[in-house]
Amino acid sequence: MRELIEGVLAAASKQGADFADIRITESAGTSIVVQDGRADKISAGDSAGAGIRVLVDGAWGFAPTNRVDRQELLSCLDDAISMARAASPSVTDPQD
Repeated sequence: MRELIEGVLAAASKQGADFADIRITESAGTSIVVQDGRADKISAGDSAGAGIRVLVDGAWGFAPTNRVDRQELLSCLDDAISMARAASPSVTDPQD
């Protein structure tokens, strides 16, 4: 996982991001439906997701995903950078 994150952050820098971070979440849960005092339905599940935030030319971009793999994180990075570049002409006080 560390190599994956470092690779995506390196790609962010190569694409002109002054700052980038990735937040990855994983969760597991169990649901029990009780009806008439008895367990009726039981289900369990896992989920994962990530958010990438970048600062490009004084503007922030952010993109989320519910898949945590190299291809998806790089696509997410592209979206975040595009968002920041689209917003950068409107920035009146860049936060470099």
